[in-house]
Amino acid sequence: MVQILVIDDEEPIRKLLARIIELEGYKVSTASSCSDALQQLRKQQYDVILCDVFLPDGNGIDFIFDMMREKDEFGLKELLREGYNGTDFNDWYNKKIGNDEHQTFRYF
Repeated sequence: MVQILVIDDEEPIRKLLARIIELEGYKVSTASSCSDALQQLRKQQYDVILCDVFLPDGNGIDFIFDMMREKDEFGLKELLREGYNGTDFNDWYNKKIGNDEHQTFRYF
């Protein structure tokens, strides 16, 4: 079964996303902060992570970058993102994580 982690500090949004995803038949865990999410990632491997940007103990974008740097430890295969659609972001991301392979993103 697909395991999904929803990271959002706003409880109503977190609960709503989790419920919608559960109704689609997926197993969902939630976290309210970067530190919560990190604890969960150390206990469980997830197929999908949905992460808010503004979190109480950090920036969701930096958190995902950190996870990608340690992707083997957490079993992450690919970063999917929604939003800004441009090659400037891909270039910026690859420089930020020191990726010589120039990973690109799939947009949805």
